[in-house]
Amino acid sequence: MFRVTNTQHLCKLNSLKQLNLQQRVSCFSSSTRVHANAISSHDTTIDGMKVFWEKAGTGAHNVLLLPGALGSTRTDFSPQLEELNGQAFTLHCWDPPGYGKSRPPNRTWPEKFFNRDAACAASLIKSLGKYLFQLFIISSPIW
Repeated sequence: MFRVTNTQHLCKLNSLKQLNLQQRVSCFSSSTRVHANAISSHDTTIDGMKVFWEKAGTGAHNVLLLPGALGSTRTDFSPQLEELNGQAFTLHCWDPPGYGKSRPPNRTWPEKFFNRDAACAASLIKSLGKYLFQLFIISSPIW
């Protein structure tokens, strides 16, 4: 794990874009944290679809975690939810409709399912009342 001596100062910068890779990675860990982050679970309905999402941390930087194909909040992002620097970041992780705990119904695969998921994620962000998010995506290969 990369470390920077003054992580708290670095993570208070206006944008992570101003940080190099080593500094960005260090913001996700905190050498001063003693306990794992509390993770809260939520259910909501967006465009008639059940959506499950979890939140960890209370920091100023909001991050939306998007799981890969057939992934979920816990299969793809448990370490991040539990071990992030919760003073610097607030993570919002969702199960897209039909994945994980966003069932029933099971996942469907219409022609424009990526568009549907993107619109649903945008609606989730709007419902949280926070408009500045960074995205962290697990990409799965398309065969």
